[in-house]
Amino acid sequence: MEIVGTQGKPGIAHRDLKSKNILVKKNGTCAIADLGLAVRHDSLTDTIDIAPNQRVGTKRYLPPSLPPSLPSSLPPLPL
Repeated sequence: MEIVGTQGKPGIAHRDLKSKNILVKKNGTCAIADLGLAVRHDSLTDTIDIAPNQRVGTKRYLPPSLPPSLPSSLPPLPL
């Protein structure tokens, strides 16, 4: 996997990455879509910009290490 064009840009955690949110372009490169739950890390202040809606991900795609009965929202995870 190659990541390009990230110098000087903020770190972003998608928080709902799944096959449905990965778009394949005609030239074969991929793009990540649906950044509605994404958070941004500010490296200058070492803080995470979190919207009032702290919902994280789609249950089906969450790690199996999490308990099966998840609350409707989860606390933010460190980046």
